[in-house]
Amino acid sequence: MNPPMRLMSLLVGGLVWAGASVAQHVSVPTAPPMALSSVPSVPIQGVNHLAWHGVAHKLRRLKTAQVDGHQAAPVRILHIGDSHTSGDYFSDATRRALQAEYGDAGPGWLPAGLPKWGRSALVQISASEHWKHRYAYIDKTPPFSLGGAAYETQRPWATLSYTLKNPPLSATPAVSWRLWFRQTPPPEALHLYADDVPVMLSHAPQEGASGAASRFMHETVLPQLPSKLGMVTTQAQSVELVGMSLDLHTPGVVYDSMGVAGARAASLLNSWGTDVTAQVLRVRPPDLVILAFGTNEAYQATFNADAYRSELMAVHQWLQTYTPDAAVLLIAPPDALERLGRCPANARTQCWPASSPASACGVRSHPNLPVVRQTMQDVAQSRSWGYWDWSQVMGRSCGAWQWQRETPPRYRPDGIHLTSEGYETSGLALFKALRTLEQQIGR
Repeated sequence: MNPPMRLMSLLVGGLVWAGASVAQHVSVPTAPPMALSSVPSVPIQGVNHLAWHGVAHKLRRLKTAQVDGHQAAPVRILHIGDSHTSGDYFSDATRRALQAEYGDAGPGWLPAGLPKWGRSALVQISASEHWKHRYAYIDKTPPFSLGGAAYETQRPWATLSYTLKNPPLSATPAVSWRLWFRQTPPPEALHLYADDVPVMLSHAPQEGASGAASRFMHETVLPQLPSKLGMVTTQAQSVELVGMSLDLHTPGVVYDSMGVAGARAASLLNSWGTDVTAQVLRVRPPDLVILAFGTNEAYQATFNADAYRSELMAVHQWLQTYTPDAAVLLIAPPDALERLGRCPANARTQCWPASSPASACGVRSHPNLPVVRQTMQDVAQSRSWGYWDWSQVMGRSCGAWQWQRETPPRYRPDGIHLTSEGYETSGLALFKALRTLEQQIGR
């Protein structure tokens, strides 16, 4: 089949690719809307740094702009974490609440292809069989970028599509669509589509205000936010997508979320420290960086508080290199349970404080978690970072056990991960903390 006819066959049905083996992620239903009044109030500590005042004032300006119609700059939030973040339940609850309160400036960062672990709350991703993932924590060959993944093909006519789970119901402002690569392919090697309409790319993509040609990015501006985006390769050459972004030209909040199951903060960010990451964060600089880690660190058999403090200082160096002007919020881990000694038959399961002996019958909050939280709080204070103790949302020690026993449960049977209801509560609690910050110091 000649190329024009092949391309037409791929487009039949509106980016449902003919002859392609389509793999789709099946998402878990999200929790129903929750009354904000029922969500615990947990304040953010340590927000006296100038960068935090900047975030609060920008949120306040978004709020007043909704009334007086004046222009306001968007607020960009970058949320990075472990498996609590990779499912995009916790972060999406915060995202939805912030965008409802302060305006929606677009979906923001989207993952590179079908996530092997985790999900996106924003898009449904479909791909032909010719793509494969590469991960930074497995393949140490740089460059990788935010999210630590690359979606690669060397085949012509490989197809990839992104469909918004909540498409716009009416016309939107213009949107910048940026595609990030380990190395940008020539424009003629890709055909791009927005709602089945071909999209043209510049032959010399520019890097923001610097005007320097980008080695890693293709960019175009669409007249409005599409419901579906598609990409078709046209040549037998390597294409390695590391992510894409959709940013509306309007005031509001952009909430980028990326998490890796099993990750620890220092090792994860070090694998993302590349020229690609530097360019992404220059073109789309965050106002606030949220780091939600600590669970995997606590479960290390060789956990040591001094070593963990050193890891957090390495995180500080990464942030100074890539996001020097952003406010930083360190989220301490939620409660997590550890099974104790063998219980007699028919014994009633109990939860014990973290300091209880391992021979007790039942479960206890993991004994390393209080040390992890204290270390995080000390480092946050010394670095002028904000600190938010997630475990207070569920009542600290044995909170996971209590939430497991609810109907519906807000913790999974493993005692480590939350259900969608639990993440919904947690995300709304973080939203309340950020809104309180805006109300108190953003005036």
